[in-house]
Amino acid sequence: MPDEPSQEDLTTPREGQLWRRIPCNRQVIFDPKLGRKRPTTAAFDDWKDELGDPDPVSAYVATKCQRPIVALDGLPGFGLVMITKALVEDCGLKIVEKEQTGPPGHVLLVGAKTYKVRNRLATGAEWVVPCP
Repeated sequence: MPDEPSQEDLTTPREGQLWRRIPCNRQVIFDPKLGRKRPTTAAFDDWKDELGDPDPVSAYVATKCQRPIVALDGLPGFGLVMITKALVEDCGLKIVEKEQTGPPGHVLLVGAKTYKVRNRLATGAEWVVPCP
């Protein structure tokens, strides 16, 4: 498809891009409809913290993180996908800045993550650093 971004476009941070780290050994599937590997819907589900409270999905603002290697520092076995701010907002989620230790530009994706929302994020994600 001519409208698909090139690998160079994905590894060069652009305004409106968010990067999400994906564990390659458990949250990647081959999608026959897309003809490629993609993150599972579980990769976009909220987790529970040690107290059982919801811990929203996190990502990094690509222009603040600047380089994929920075987002993946210290995480062997992880890939990196790009989702757009427009897709996240179209799914009814809010992007909330929440800096923490680690790469700059950390944000939370806050809101209801129904299966439909998680599936839209998973199928809309483009690999920046693909899983093998």
